[in-house]
Order: sequence, then C-alpha cells, then structure tokens
Amino acid sequence: MKLRTKCTSCKDRIVFNESIKTRPDLEMKRGEVFQLNCDKCGSNQNTHINDVEAVENTSIILIAFGISILLSAVLYFVFGAIATVVIVVPLLMWNQHTSSIHAFNVYRMPRRK
Repeated sequence: MKLRTKCTSCKDRIVFNESIKTRPDLEMKRGEVFQLNCDKCGSNQNTHINDVEAVENTSIILIAFGISILLSAVLYFVFGAIATVVIVVPLLMWNQHTSSIHAFNVYRMPRRK
C-alpha cells in the first residue's frame, strides 16, 4: 500500500512507500510527528500521523492478475479446466489489500499535546 498526505504549502499530494501494515506500526517507525519533503515545492513539513492516509498500490494487483492469467493459460493445457482456479489468487490478494487499507484509514491515534 502507498501512503499519502497533503503538503501544507502547495496543497499537492505527497506519496511515499512504507512497508507497514497499521498506523501504530508507522508511529513506532517514524514517530507521532515526522518530517516529509514535498517534491513539488521543496518545503519540509511536520506531518502528524493522523494526516496520513493509505491508498491502493494498483501496480501490485495488476502484476498479480497478469501472472495469474499467464499461469492459468499454461496450466489449462497441462491440467485442464481446474487450472482456471488460479485466477482466484489475485482476487484474494486484492481483497486482503483493500481490507488492510480500510483498517489503516479507520484507526486514528490520539493527539497528544
């Protein structure tokens, strides 16, 4: 999943990749407030962990669908129609991906003063 926030200066989206699953994991890795650099305007800004939202990484899902279509086409000639079940694997991946995005976006950390 990709994480994004909005730049406070130019209002452009800042997208960054982080290998985390939940908001508390992001807090443990980066802290409650962390610095991000906007690629468009070049400003450094302090971002609170609740201002970050998760979005889908569609490239991973498209690659999984492509591999499963190729694999099911090859397996169809070897094992027959049962090989079309391979198409279900990317659907399960997509379902897990969207549920983890939803879980990340729903959970908020309490703001400390």
